[in-house]
Formats: sequence, structure tokens, C-alpha cells
Amino acid sequence: MRGFTFKRCGCRDPQTRRQLGAACPRLKNAGHGKYGYALLIPTSHGEWKLKRDVSDRKRDAVRELGLVNELLEVAAGDDRVAALIGDLVRDKTRRGGRLPTTAEVERRLGAGRALDRSITVGEWPDEWFTGKRDLRATTRRYYASNIRLYLRPQLGEVPLDRLRVSHLDALFSWIEQTNSARRRPISPSTMQRIRGTLRSSLSDAMRQGLLSRNVAKDVRLPSARRAKPVVWTTARVAAFEKACAERIDKAPRRTRTGRASKAGLTLEVWRAVPRPSPVMVWTPDQTSRFLASARRDRLSALYHLIAHRGLRRGEAIGLP
Repeated sequence: MRGFTFKRCGCRDPQTRRQLGAACPRLKNAGHGKYGYALLIPTSHGEWKLKRDVSDRKRDAVRELGLVNELLEVAAGDDRVAALIGDLVRDKTRRGGRLPTTAEVERRLGAGRALDRSITVGEWPDEWFTGKRDLRATTRRYYASNIRLYLRPQLGEVPLDRLRVSHLDALFSWIEQTNSARRRPISPSTMQRIRGTLRSSLSDAMRQGLLSRNVAKDVRLPSARRAKPVVWTTARVAAFEKACAERIDKAPRRTRTGRASKAGLTLEVWRAVPRPSPVMVWTPDQTSRFLASARRDRLSALYHLIAHRGLRRGEAIGLP
């Protein structure tokens, strides 16, 4: 078997501040440091040293080293195939991703085709996403959602090297056509994020030599411009209240039980009457009146903090 295992840690010399690595005297202690392995693997650019920390158990490092050797044995002495397998291992582990299994490698090599010619659009985003370890939690969630709900179901069977702009046009046309049946229609900004997920994954595929063109950059989508914030001036408030009053006067004052419900009707009209802009901004006086009326609410402190420090909703509700 090629390669060797080792044990090292992240302790530093108190004087030089350099990592002690395998020279740390505490490595003899159980639970201190991690076992890993290292070996040279063939790639299309010559031999490359694969060096990975695995876990605090030596058997895990030995097992993974054996897996790398099994992957290289799939080449059966063919230097070109061995280099393709080495490229795949290098690209998947460079960002901390997991090793491919022998079944995955054999499937990619199937029918004598090169590794970079058998992968589909459904397979590639999953592998690309697995190696993304430096993403924020929110970014990771919407990447995973876009892959699961849109990219894999609609483009999954398309070979990666045969993906065209027409495929993406069909994807977004399908989204627009099915919007009427959705409880929450897909907005232009969400479609932009779906395209952004695919564009990012295809950019990495280009860097790995799997593609020569990123077709996601050529797709035209509706503009996802943000609404312009508008202040609730005295005139705008008066116009809005007048529109609400007129609609209330014209509306039938009956509920399902047959009794009038002025409060329910007022709230319904208040929600329905259009604002000057989707994003309306309170004046200092309006903000002060709201905070005074919410003083006894259990979230009063939260409202006060948001109003005076400008926290976004997600930032505010994430506070302990």
C-alpha cells in the first residue's frame, strides 16, 4: 500500500509560535492530536502530495489511506486513467471534501469514457456543494434548497458538458408557468439566486477542466431590483387613510356568521390598500408612537433595539 500514517497536533512552541506537529511531546497522551495519512498520487500535472488529518483514531486514517489506494487501483496500470482519478481526488479533497468511493469512480469511468465526460448536471452540484466548507449557514441553506428543488429535478439528466442556455431557459420558463399554482410564487430575486447557485458550481467545474463555458452567465432573467424606500409623510398618511375609509364604506359589513365585524374588516382593508411603495419608512414621531404603544408587549425590548440600532429581522431574532 502506498503512503503512510502519522499523528500530529496544533500545539505551538511558546517561543517561536511555530506548530510542533509530530514533534509535540504530548502526542503520547490518548486523545491528544489527530491521526492522518500522506501519499503521492498521480495527476495530469505530475505527482501531487495528498496529506490529510482524519480523526483521533489511527484505524480511521488507515482505512481512508486504504480507500485512496483502492481508487488508484481502479486504473489497472493505465497512467492516463490514474491521472484522471488523481485529479478527481485532488479536486474533491482540496477544500476538505470527502473522498469519492470506488463505485463513484467506476461509474464515471463507465463505457471507457473519461471522468469529465460522464458526470451529469444532477451529480455535479451535489459533489461541488459537498466540498464547500467555507459557506455561511444561510448561504448553505439556499444552495441546498436550490439544488434539491430546481436544479436536480429539472436538469439532473443533462450531461454537464452538454448543458446549454436553452436548458436553463426551459427551467425558468417552467418556474414562471407553475408560479400560479404555488402558495408562495418564485420571485425574480429568487430566480436570480437559483441561477447564482448554478453559475457558482459551473465556475468551479471550469476551473477543474470539466467545462469550457459557463452557460449560466448567458441566461437573461427578469430584473430583481429592490423597491425604493419611501417615507410616510403627513400627506401620504392622509391619502392612505382616505383610501382605507372609502373602501370600508363600500364593503359589505357581514362576516360568515352574519354579524358585522368592523375590526376584522378594517384590518382586511388596511392590508389590501396599496402603499406608495412596498418599503415604507416611519418618521421619528411614528416610531416613537409605536414604541410607546408596544411598551407592555413581551417583545418591547426587541422593537426598541431594532428601532435604535437598525438590526435586520434575522439578526434581531437570533439574539439570546
